[in-house]
Amino acid sequence: MGYATKEELQEVKTMVEEIKALLEPKDQEMSDDISTGVKSEETTTKTVYAEKEEMSEVEKVSHNPESESKRNTNLYSQKRSGNTLDKVMDRISNFK
Repeated sequence: MGYATKEELQEVKTMVEEIKALLEPKDQEMSDDISTGVKSEETTTKTVYAEKEEMSEVEKVSHNPESESKRNTNLYSQKRSGNTLDKVMDRISNFK
């Protein structure tokens, strides 16, 4: 992999100039659209304000959270005798 030569750079420059030449007519069309777009922006802002007024007329809903229910915890095998693992876990968790 080597550096680009002057000839390759010149080819790239000509390609860029061709692309710019193709885009110039579109730019002119865009500038024409922008001048007419200012008038359309005024009408869109009016419609936006009208929509905001319509949205403000919506009825407010009060918050009514559901009551929290108790979780049913199942305590399995409470009457069994403890084994070595139970003793170790009790020491680790300092329950007894």
